[in-house]
Amino acid sequence: MKGTFSQKLQVSIAPGIHVISNAGFLEQIVNNLVTNAAKYSPETSTIQVELSVANNGTRVIAVKDQGTGIADEDKAHIFERFYRSADVRGSIPGTGLGLAIAAQLAKLSNGHLEVRDNQPIGTVISLLLTAPQEALSESTIKGD
Repeated sequence: MKGTFSQKLQVSIAPGIHVISNAGFLEQIVNNLVTNAAKYSPETSTIQVELSVANNGTRVIAVKDQGTGIADEDKAHIFERFYRSADVRGSIPGTGLGLAIAAQLAKLSNGHLEVRDNQPIGTVISLLLTAPQEALSESTIKGD
């Protein structure tokens, strides 16, 4: 995706992480999240993409931007089809389908999307994927 937008893209992947999922779905979700981050962020900002594992084994892909952020009243609706907040309608191109599609693909991938504020400014949208039991490593099962 580098070169498709002006923001700097910074990718961080924790070592030894494996994700069992539909590669096409994951690519489309991440592409959508990064594209949205670029659309709503200053051209000179940095977009961070991080892959990590939570304590419970959930794989987390977080896309962090330094944009204007999402109002609290809009956060509950951003994954609905055709939803666009009043402050961006008409000023930023889009149909309001991207995050709805990403949320549906996340669900089909045994996961879900979450949104929260980035500090000090911007938004973090995370894809959380539950690790299938058969994919857990022996050290994870032992609790090492």
